[in-house]
Amino acid sequence: DFAAKYCDAEWNNGSKILPCPGVEGDNDGYVVRLNAAKLENGDPSGSAGILMFPRDANNGFIQGVFPPFKIQDGDRFRTIVNCRYNSAGCDVIFRLDYQIGDGAARNLGQWNEVYEGQWYSLDIDLGALKGENVKFILTVYANGSSFKDFAIWIGPHILRVALRGSVR
Repeated sequence: DFAAKYCDAEWNNGSKILPCPGVEGDNDGYVVRLNAAKLENGDPSGSAGILMFPRDANNGFIQGVFPPFKIQDGDRFRTIVNCRYNSAGCDVIFRLDYQIGDGAARNLGQWNEVYEGQWYSLDIDLGALKGENVKFILTVYANGSSFKDFAIWIGPHILRVALRGSVR
């Protein structure tokens, strides 16, 4: 549950480490937990979320690097990405990366989200990473100006499914 452990991540904006939780309105960018995140159309999501606001710069960003997590067979990354309700003008790029040890970060996907009343539901198979200790990296980029770029990862978590067929 990334939202429950969001302050376990190291947050940065490319030029400095950011505090967690952050302070809304900080021009360096900030991250805060939303206990009851709303979908972009105003409906309740039923889940907590991570609100990320990128650094106040053209194409600025904010990024959280989470501690290593050992991936098992059947694990999936699930979340909803959207702009905060009532944030007309929001235009961001959500990016999900991972890193193993000190290796290079590798991309699992990116999604351009604008405030239009819709969102992306993500369900990513992590089977190729089975047995690895993986650092997940959540990043939000301003797509141009960061004005109104209130980006929310709703309910980001690793779904662990017990696979059938194992006998003990």
